[in-house]
Amino acid sequence: VDNQRLTPDAVREAAREMTGQAERAAGILSRIRSFAKKRVAQPQLLQPAPMVEEAIALFRDMQVNPPDVVLLNELPPDTRVVADPLQIQQVLLNLLKNGSDATRELPPERQRMGVRLATSDSSLLIMVRDHGDPIDPERMRHLFDPFYTTKPNGMGLGLSICRSIAEAHGGRLDAAPASHGTGLVFTLTLPLS
Repeated sequence: VDNQRLTPDAVREAAREMTGQAERAAGILSRIRSFAKKRVAQPQLLQPAPMVEEAIALFRDMQVNPPDVVLLNELPPDTRVVADPLQIQQVLLNLLKNGSDATRELPPERQRMGVRLATSDSSLLIMVRDHGDPIDPERMRHLFDPFYTTKPNGMGLGLSICRSIAEAHGGRLDAAPASHGTGLVFTLTLPLS
């Protein structure tokens, strides 16, 4: 602007972009604050897919160079659960962040993650898969233990809290090695409405 190289239209477009990015950043901070606060669960009847899509979008927005996250939605359109969307998104964000941390130093094709939505009997299954290195059975046994961590700066509370959230919703959170290839699959199971 000082050098008079920008047209008024270019300045307006740049201002619109900056405003949009500032609003997006404010939204992200607001969500992070909501996750950090201890709050009473606010369950509601909802469709799982939009809630999961929003969690994936939020995860991408929080990362500088986010890995690919592929969503495979196998749910019938009328699928509903009663859940607190912020708490379930907190679980998904933690799982995605852990998967990203576990694969950050690996080649790009192993950094990608998958999220699969399916049903089994009367349950919703949300499966989060990474392509990280195998975990030995001893570590697998302790994944959900409070204060157990393999991260240098980790507190070891994330997965323990996630499991508590799942159980508070009448569900569970489990982990298992991927059935093919490398990596872990975390499965969040919630009762269908």
